[in-house]
Amino acid sequence: MENKEQKTFRKRKLNILFWLFFLVFFWTLAFIMWYFLWWEKTDLWTKIKNNEIIKNLEKSVKSTFSPSIPKVYSANFDLWYKKIPAWTKQVEFNLWVNIDKNTVDEQSFIISPEKKWELKIEKNKIKYIFEKSLEKWEKISFFLSKNIKATNGENLDKQYNFLVTVVSKAKVSKIFPNSKITDLNKPILVFFNLPIVNLTDLDSRDKLVCPLEIEPKIEWKCSWLTTSILEFIPKDRFIEATNYKIKIVNKKWLLYNLEEKKEIILETPKIEFWTQNYFNPKDWVIISSNFPIKEESLKEKLELYIWEKLLIKPKHREDRKNKKAEKIDFKIEKISSSKFRILPKNIVF
Repeated sequence: MENKEQKTFRKRKLNILFWLFFLVFFWTLAFIMWYFLWWEKTDLWTKIKNNEIIKNLEKSVKSTFSPSIPKVYSANFDLWYKKIPAWTKQVEFNLWVNIDKNTVDEQSFIISPEKKWELKIEKNKIKYIFEKSLEKWEKISFFLSKNIKATNGENLDKQYNFLVTVVSKAKVSKIFPNSKITDLNKPILVFFNLPIVNLTDLDSRDKLVCPLEIEPKIEWKCSWLTTSILEFIPKDRFIEATNYKIKIVNKKWLLYNLEEKKEIILETPKIEFWTQNYFNPKDWVIISSNFPIKEESLKEKLELYIWEKLLIKPKHREDRKNKKAEKIDFKIEKISSSKFRILPKNIVF
């Protein structure tokens, strides 16, 4: 058996071997890194040595987030879809900062094909005003040079080239559903034939203007799923047995005015009732509905008649005018929001 001194010696020996292995591994790794990054003077090392990576990162961040850098952030058309309606009178580009109007001319702002136009600079806006109407489906290219400067002397962050397609007038292409609402919890979707809100505005899609109006009025929320699809969401749900008038109208802050108002009527399902086919009038009668109803409303609207020892609906009396029907009293017991027990009172057989 090993004594205490032998165990201590063996433990120290293992520790020494471990640290020797660690030092050899560390210095070998350090030599490899030094060889490839310093001795060979690779591109990576050169960039690190000259601080190029940090400089490029700072430049990118500054260009993206600094309000002092001239940058086109929006226009009076969607910068992603690049479509404008044929009746458009002007194209407008918006920059982060005010523009030096002396740097915007026919060399720094170019349109192709050439058209008769008037150029206006208003603070941070570049406006290109057409003198003649545009032709549907033609393509127009707008070029903004880096030579355009802000009033602070900074050049445009890059050159911009927008190829825009002229389309027909803005209008509603589809409303879904278009006649009947079968699911009272689902939203209404409105599709437009071209983008009418900016792509850059979709971050606040729930706060954008809503061109949909509804009667009777309900609590709702509008949300833009894309720049051309609007979602109308009821706060709770639509009400059964109701006709909703839906109107799509022009609103401020839309990119384009709509060619015409769109109006439709949406119907929700009617309330229906049913009972079992056969029952004993002395016992409870179960009446069910396809939607939740209030017990008081059912009590107010329901009438029971006895006729030839049977309970019948009032409309049956019109078909059998020669028969005598007697109205009877009853009480109601609620089973659920859409199912009730009904017990006729004082029936003598």
